[in-house]
Amino acid sequence: MRQNAFLSGKLPNGKTGKWLLDRDSLIIGREAPADIVLPFPAISRRHASITRTPGGYWIADLESRNGTFVGTQLVGAEPVRLSDGDEIVLGGAMTFRFTVPAQVDDERARGIFIDETTREVWVDGKPVEPALSNAQTALLLLLYHSPDQIISRDQIIAAAWQPSDPQSISKTAVDGLIKRLRRRLRETQPEKQYLQVVRGKGVRLIRSS
Repeated sequence: MRQNAFLSGKLPNGKTGKWLLDRDSLIIGREAPADIVLPFPAISRRHASITRTPGGYWIADLESRNGTFVGTQLVGAEPVRLSDGDEIVLGGAMTFRFTVPAQVDDERARGIFIDETTREVWVDGKPVEPALSNAQTALLLLLYHSPDQIISRDQIIAAAWQPSDPQSISKTAVDGLIKRLRRRLRETQPEKQYLQVVRGKGVRLIRSS
């Protein structure tokens, strides 16, 4: 059975805490309705969010007053993927450790997984080879960050054809990109279909198939 990751750390009042990351989305903040409440001055009312996706756990800053860091990396609105053992610093004053239990399944073995450092892609534990094109990778990353959500044509153009004029990109070009990406994923895993086209609306990445 898959276990949840957790945060652990020492609070300014000397107490230690451990918070289970057992939901798909959690807000860290100074006061309720935040899911993880840290009632200390350095923490903003809505400080940061942690999101659980098929590709792992991600943290994003929510325009906090004193910032969010993973190690020495300043986190902004763009989510940063967390790895086992990462040190998270909130408000420049509170340090937490992100931990993934050893029993957690290897994320590469289930569904779509993208290593955003190398831009390598796996489907059910199998690497996609040769590598996807830049446009295909941009589209897959867009879907990867919003699993089960329908992504519109305009969103696809902004991600895959930037900085081109959106009006210059035809529906045929967008449909072709989606078709090629679906084909590449099916070449790696012919028994499942992780990309679903929703007629008249867009396309979405299915969490499990």
